[in-house]
Amino acid sequence: MQTCGVTTWAYSGSASATDGLNDQPKNTSKQSPPFTESTSSGTHYSIVTGGSSFQFRVSPSAVTAGQSGASASLAYQATATPVLVSDSGCIEPGSVAECLVGQGQMAEMSVGSYTLSNYQWSFSGGATLFDAAFLGTSGTSHWWYPFTGSTGSTVPFYAATAALPETIQCTATVSAPVTLQTIGQASATFSLNIVSPPWTYTYVAGVTSFLTNQQAYQDVYLDPITYPVEIIAGTVGGGWPYTLNPPGMAFSLEVTTPSDFTYAESTGQDFLVQLVSCDNVQTYTEGNPLSDILPPAGDTYAKVLDTAYPYPFDGGPYTANGSTNSSSDSPNWGMAPPPPNGGNNKWTTYVGEQNSFSMFLAFNPPSWENTLTCPVPLVEAPWTWNSYNTLPSGSWTWPAPTGSPVASTGIVTGYLDYQWDSVG
Repeated sequence: MQTCGVTTWAYSGSASATDGLNDQPKNTSKQSPPFTESTSSGTHYSIVTGGSSFQFRVSPSAVTAGQSGASASLAYQATATPVLVSDSGCIEPGSVAECLVGQGQMAEMSVGSYTLSNYQWSFSGGATLFDAAFLGTSGTSHWWYPFTGSTGSTVPFYAATAALPETIQCTATVSAPVTLQTIGQASATFSLNIVSPPWTYTYVAGVTSFLTNQQAYQDVYLDPITYPVEIIAGTVGGGWPYTLNPPGMAFSLEVTTPSDFTYAESTGQDFLVQLVSCDNVQTYTEGNPLSDILPPAGDTYAKVLDTAYPYPFDGGPYTANGSTNSSSDSPNWGMAPPPPNGGNNKWTTYVGEQNSFSMFLAFNPPSWENTLTCPVPLVEAPWTWNSYNTLPSGSWTWPAPTGSPVASTGIVTGYLDYQWDSVG
């Protein structure tokens, strides 16, 4: 902003003044014979980009004629108000601000006492961001919405992936104080490093077994191949209750909250969430086949939540302090046993298991000064269990089970398909 005022007077002559700003100056002329006085003053607003310094060229003037005496005075001032985008919810351990994935952020644009309107927010740098207003949780559902932008001076967001750095930019229309004269469009940026906590995540597959329910037969351990009542992903040991060593899929998880983000009032947590889809069928010597299909017809997403959120079998949540924790899954399906233990004319003749799983390692960051946080999937462990077994015609003995669990493609980092709308 530039302000300039020029005053000139003449004795026994004419006087005129121009402030040189060419921005609708205020001109006044006063005559008190034999004196004539002329004043010109104005304010000029401009938006300067591309540097931390600026230069203006101003040409004020004062002219008198036919006078026997004259004088002139000049007052000029230039001030700069920075256009700023700031972010609350982050820390600044160095030259660039940082936040953890899942920590709620609030970006804001300001230009001193100037009035802003027509905000346009954008982000670049590689992180996947989500609008805080559209992050949904409802009953058994949990899903992410992409960042949709904001039309206000502030924009809330969460980061679901790491980026170094993320650039937050806002462009807005700037208007002058009081008069609300439109000056133009101004833009500003803010750099934010989005940090992922260090993690270690592994999973190991077991093999498929047939299991006889010993408790149903007076705790007598029967040969699981000859008298099966359950097919199970895992290696079955003897005795009751039975043991699985190894289980169908064993998981090991370890997450460490970075030291810069450890707060006395809150701690980060890590946990597991598993999604599943399946198309299983079992046929019998009589009656209709039994099907187990997930997601159900018409479901929105490709997988449903497996049992509960978080995964209820040693899936946490755990304090994310670098400790190693373990979990496992051994999916199974009960079968009708053949004689002599079936007790009727209906027993299983075929069982087909076709299952696809996604076990996510998730992280909920600590809250700093009561800022909002949001659980973020750090990594996915996809795996499958496909087993197809037929009881030979005229036989009461099943062949050895087929189809061990398989770690499909290994660990997937930066995975975001953390969506479901029903429970399996």
